[in-house]
Amino acid sequence: MNNERITPSELYALTLSREAHSMTEAVGKTLTVKAWALNEYTAEGAEIKQRTGVIDADGTAYITNSAAFAARFGDIVNYIKACDMDDVGFALKVVSVKSKSGRAYNSCELVFK
Repeated sequence: MNNERITPSELYALTLSREAHSMTEAVGKTLTVKAWALNEYTAEGAEIKQRTGVIDADGTAYITNSAAFAARFGDIVNYIKACDMDDVGFALKVVSVKSKSGRAYNSCELVFK
């Protein structure tokens, strides 16, 4: 799944490029989302994993293989679509959250300006 007007070069940057930044580098930042993609890939051992990618207004691509981030981002995208909002141009804050066991993981929040 990806935004409706994604270009081939944006999709490549979010799925196959090795030049994308880790989503961890975006923790604490609010990104204006220019393009996004949620996709699955086959990892070693034929395990299916999720990859989430976001390109910000500056053209920087951030990706993560975190299932928790993918689930949260997918919920946000579904919310945006249900509210008939544009699927690009929204503000997304990347945050670090602690699990009940104390382990930190990356997540995101939709920001209303």
